[in-house]
Amino acid sequence: MAAYLLLVGRGRNGRRVVAQRRSDPLDSLTDEEVVSRYRLNKRGIQKLVQLRGLERPTKRSKALTPLQQVLTALRFFATGTFQSAIGDLHGISQPAASRAISAVAAAIAASDDAELAVSFPHDPVDVRRTQQEFFRVAGFPRVLGCLDGTMVPILAPHDDEYLYVCRKGFNAINVQAVCDARLLFTNLVCQFPGSTHDSFVWRQSGLGTAFESGDMPPGFILGDSAYVLRPWLMTPKLHVASTADAAYNAAHMKMRNLIERAFGVLKSRFRCLHKSGGCLMHSPEASANIILACCKLHNFCIREGMPDVEVDACVNDCQDVHLGEYPADGDSPLSRFPITVGVGKKLSFSGLPTNKPSQKSYAKIIEI
Repeated sequence: MAAYLLLVGRGRNGRRVVAQRRSDPLDSLTDEEVVSRYRLNKRGIQKLVQLRGLERPTKRSKALTPLQQVLTALRFFATGTFQSAIGDLHGISQPAASRAISAVAAAIAASDDAELAVSFPHDPVDVRRTQQEFFRVAGFPRVLGCLDGTMVPILAPHDDEYLYVCRKGFNAINVQAVCDARLLFTNLVCQFPGSTHDSFVWRQSGLGTAFESGDMPPGFILGDSAYVLRPWLMTPKLHVASTADAAYNAAHMKMRNLIERAFGVLKSRFRCLHKSGGCLMHSPEASANIILACCKLHNFCIREGMPDVEVDACVNDCQDVHLGEYPADGDSPLSRFPITVGVGKKLSFSGLPTNKPSQKSYAKIIEI
């Protein structure tokens, strides 16, 4: 636990002043205790401290150091508890904790560090290694990734709140992810409100567009029945007519269990993303940064070989049933309109109904 001292004195006007001298918790905690509290080991925390954008431009008013900001943000990601409680733990105010969380999430999301990377295999060596790892799971050949979406609860936005109400009845961002056999996320889309259908998210994503245009290496993506069958997107057979169909579905289900496990490990490790921790009390844009940051930290933890946090039963709510919710082609009832990506590109966004045109952006597009 982060320790801090209270220093009592008198200000210029004679009023009582209480200052907090913060200490470094890394000096008093073992590696196991650091991972338990902050989900990262000491090396990982020091790596985050070096990220750009955390050094405050002023030293006035005892500005938070990058280490204090990182520890505050990691504690919030791990627990999802109230920012006031996080602030009390680290000897800072609730507004300071909120600013630290946003700053660290944005810095991680913008980082190009290889150990935090979310990258889809393109190199022939990486493609072959990925396909071999998948084949060892269930004997399914030429698989490049498993695809699915999950809902991350957020605070109801002030504008067009109804767009973010998912089919489960709460406000959320629909996060699409692709993972490999090691549960590493290789592609993420954190741009669409909760009412958007998974199939629509895939068709508008950069990865889906690349497969459609034939710019990806040969292989398959495995998705559930929410997605439309394509030569590169394999879905389960709805009507089993032979033992071959049953064997295919059994292997497909075993492979797709990987993305469900990846979501379960992610939300168990970073409880701020799970509804048992409440919801992200941030705007959709800031929430997208937090989601992306947690996914990149998830990848770092796997690459470092850090132990998984025990997956609670309440976390295993990622598997969704999509049958009969939308037409067979997966069309969303929402219209499309362009919004600007952070790097200046244009993508389509599932937004307002056709009877209410608008160019307002409801969530920052983040796709890796």
